[in-house]
Amino acid sequence: EANNRLKVDFAEGLMARQDVGFVAKVDDLSLYGDRYRGSGGVVGCVDCQLRNCPESRNKMTYGQLPPHVHIRNVDVDRGMQRRGIARELVKEVEEYAKTTPAQLITLVVDNTNMAAINLYKEFNYDMEDISSP
Repeated sequence: EANNRLKVDFAEGLMARQDVGFVAKVDDLSLYGDRYRGSGGVVGCVDCQLRNCPESRNKMTYGQLPPHVHIRNVDVDRGMQRRGIARELVKEVEEYAKTTPAQLITLVVDNTNMAAINLYKEFNYDMEDISSP
């Protein structure tokens, strides 16, 4: 499933120029054997999308929200988790959002993904339950 998400969500969104992506790479591939050689050292990535904004290439309207940056996927290789990589990737999204007309950043996270929920709490993101009754 993770490979499919990277291929479909990350790569295709970037190729269609609807998404903006950031990657985390290891500096010294020799420290990890061949594990990250195939990815050129990439150990994590995030993609996001400017929405509800005339400047966005994505012309869909998402609810009544003002212009916003939506975080679509954050993925860090299991072997590199718990090292602050996801935190740095989210910081990159926040810096990107400052260069756009976005008024907020949105995302959706499964309510059982406590690592992700705790990460977003560190950034003081407000949580809103959007599940159906």
